[in-house]
Amino acid sequence: KSLRAQAQGDEWFRKGNYLQAYSRYKQAVAEADDRAIAHFRLAYCLVAMGRYDRAVAEMKRGLKIDPTWPVTGDSLLLVFGADNVLAKTSTVSQVTAWVREDIRDPDRLFLIGVLMHFDDDDRAGKLFEAAIRLTGGGDHLVAFLKQPEKAVGPQQAVPQVQPAPPKPGIVPKQPAGPVLPPVPSP
Repeated sequence: KSLRAQAQGDEWFRKGNYLQAYSRYKQAVAEADDRAIAHFRLAYCLVAMGRYDRAVAEMKRGLKIDPTWPVTGDSLLLVFGADNVLAKTSTVSQVTAWVREDIRDPDRLFLIGVLMHFDDDDRAGKLFEAAIRLTGGGDHLVAFLKQPEKAVGPQQAVPQVQPAPPKPGIVPKQPAGPVLPPVPSP
């Protein structure tokens, strides 16, 4: 029953009917409270509805059940659907504006970090690190920093590309264009 309710929730979510999706995800959690993915889907729905504090709480519940979610979780593109890039982008923008209201709130940094992580944005790690500095820790934050490489398929990991060492006697060229300053820390 939980899987069926979640599948129905996914359909409504991709159609942008977040109220119907919320109802189905809530049912999926009620039917099987030990299914982490149901908590994560409910959390994404809460994010889309602007209920950020509740979304953070659901993500934390889900991470207690499945601390491997940072590696095994679906991308935002998959959750929202390939036809809903605008909805995904708008949701991330709204969360970003919410985070800017209180940049020192570790839960806000956690939420935007999760969204960026599942949107393959490398800056997510900096947000988790900043949240850890503010709180002194937190299993939900550490889970995103201590995970092995993301899996591509069964038993396959994404190879980490290491830059080739410079050859003796060859001095590397400096970039031709202007050098941009580093991104400021949150």
